[in-house]
Amino acid sequence: MDCYMFAFTSFCILFAVVALATFCATIVPRSHLLAEAVTQGTFMAAMYQLFCLLVAYCGGEAELIRRVKPTTLKMKVGPCCCWPCCFLPSLEMTKNRVRQLRILVLQLPVIQGLIYMTLLVMWAERESLYQINYMYVQPVVVVSILFGIWGMTMTITLLKDVLKDHSLQAKFLVLQMVLLFAKLQGLATRIIVWAGLLPCKPPITSAVYGNLIHNTLMLLEMVLLSVIARRLYKRPLPDLDATPSVTCPPSTVWTTNLKEKALHYFTRKEKNNNVVKEINQQKAVDQTENAS
Repeated sequence: MDCYMFAFTSFCILFAVVALATFCATIVPRSHLLAEAVTQGTFMAAMYQLFCLLVAYCGGEAELIRRVKPTTLKMKVGPCCCWPCCFLPSLEMTKNRVRQLRILVLQLPVIQGLIYMTLLVMWAERESLYQINYMYVQPVVVVSILFGIWGMTMTITLLKDVLKDHSLQAKFLVLQMVLLFAKLQGLATRIIVWAGLLPCKPPITSAVYGNLIHNTLMLLEMVLLSVIARRLYKRPLPDLDATPSVTCPPSTVWTTNLKEKALHYFTRKEKNNNVVKEINQQKAVDQTENAS
């Protein structure tokens, strides 16, 4: 129960941190890159936390392997299933497979943190240097995100029958929406700025207007996602090891108790009769010995 409460707290903090960073970027427009880095890093850490939560739901790595057998790990899932020439086999679940899935998800916060640290150093050195190199690092960011989502999708597909009452797809979707809103919505506002659809009134440029629109929408979306996530993680979870209890009607219980009492009575009476027979036999043996 402690790990579940920790997970609930962690994922609620995710939306609060993203909303706070977005609010700071709204007030101070020059902190937009820092807010983006905080949003990205928090999301990647939450993705790994979700993977650890799924393993904890099963009771650890060893229990996970025991529960999913004989199910195999299907590698041809999204986003890799989008490739028409992608022929990926199904693998047997072992500890090494679980470790490989963990590495696929764990690389997200590590690689994304290094990339955004580099971008922040460039931005602090010279803003033009950051603007020139920003587009060149985006392919690395996209590939890292795709590998992380691939690892999480394989894990959820593997556990969908074992944890069918834990709302895995909904929890993963709520987390993915943070990434979609941060990336695709940010890209859409940049396209609008590049197209010259927003006004430019120095010292407020069109980029400032675009960031303001993006950050305002992000604040509203984080509030909505936090409400949905709270409902998902506050649901009571079923016990995987609990055996289902059968509730009998009162008449059945009364009949069963009556039969048990009758059986106990006749068993006890039979035992008493056997004891009386043994005593009588012993008396008969003693009388025979005395007579002789």
